[in-house]
Amino acid sequence: MKHWLADCIFDWAKRYGVALLLLAGAGIASAPLEKPAWNYVKTTMPEISAESLSETAGTGVILGTIGGFRTVLADIAWLRAYHFWSTRELQSCESLMALARTLDPQNYFFWENSINYVAFDFPSWIIQARGGARVAEKVQAEIHRKAYEAALDIIAQMAKRFPGEGKVYALAAQVTMIKTSLIYGKPDFERALEFYKLAMESRRSPWFCFLSYANIVRLHFPERIPATCRYFEAMRERTQNRSRRQIITEALEELQNPQS
Repeated sequence: MKHWLADCIFDWAKRYGVALLLLAGAGIASAPLEKPAWNYVKTTMPEISAESLSETAGTGVILGTIGGFRTVLADIAWLRAYHFWSTRELQSCESLMALARTLDPQNYFFWENSINYVAFDFPSWIIQARGGARVAEKVQAEIHRKAYEAALDIIAQMAKRFPGEGKVYALAAQVTMIKTSLIYGKPDFERALEFYKLAMESRRSPWFCFLSYANIVRLHFPERIPATCRYFEAMRERTQNRSRRQIITEALEELQNPQS
């Protein structure tokens, strides 16, 4: 289990490590432009904030006023959020991320990275600020629990914005595997399976969801292998997509593999 969890963490690092490095480079390169641009926005539209947008939700007052400038403001808000991420100013970072998502709700990058910041970075900052390793394990677990629930709240909002996107639930499953191990001392495999199932049953499903689901069942719920095989076989019969059928076949082979 430890080896498999380490692979999950390594996979997460591979996926987001390069992106974070590129984003850092972009932040440094855009620094001379960021401050004057943001100052201009604040002076011309000082009332815009995540809170003011929430208060006027449904009225279209502010969003209607800025019109096509929304995506530009969203990018600027995200740059500012990244600035506060680099200086570990949690509240400002969180507020500006929410503002960016509100201004440009179809930007998948904003949602995905917000979830990763909230789930992984923010609780680490809080623990470090309170003394790091000197913080009691029970307190650390509670900090991680709150961060996990906050991340799930954002994922729920994200699922509404991207209906049919299995990668939203795949992200939820991956976050669950890592965060629950920090909260309870071991991953919540049951909840991860629920998210992977939602991902697999979406119109667009990441290929690894099928193999991850099969792997969890084989290693941790062997009594469910026969039922899961029937579930995959029925799913394979229903699909007309050749690639999807091949992935399901591989997942079935993973289930039926006696090796651990």
